[in-house]
Amino acid sequence: MLAKERGIALNWLAEQVGISNQGLHIAIKENKTSFDTLEKVVSILDVHPGIFFDSTASLNVEETGVAAPEESYNNSNHLSKKMETLQAQINLYEQMVSDQRERIAELKDQIDYLKRNPQRGNQIDQETA
Repeated sequence: MLAKERGIALNWLAEQVGISNQGLHIAIKENKTSFDTLEKVVSILDVHPGIFFDSTASLNVEETGVAAPEESYNNSNHLSKKMETLQAQINLYEQMVSDQRERIAELKDQIDYLKRNPQRGNQIDQETA
């Protein structure tokens, strides 16, 4: 089953869809469900609804605007890798911001020190001139 292939527990899927575990099992066993339930399952599993109907399973993105299951899976892998890359960039920028905040705090400390010790500030000016 598709949920099992994706490592999704049926009880979790039922909860996300908003039906009981028993209701999900009956829908699977009898191959019957409401459109709303089907729509939720399709969204959660990120698949083309045609996967549940033999005659439309071959529809592609251009015809439907929705990725077929294998395309969706490949897109999902690509998106997962892209998200990992973006998260790494976010982590890098967060570290850079943290480093800059530390530097700002150091400079503020220096300013406070110079305000408390104006003669030291004059000495520094004379040394750099």
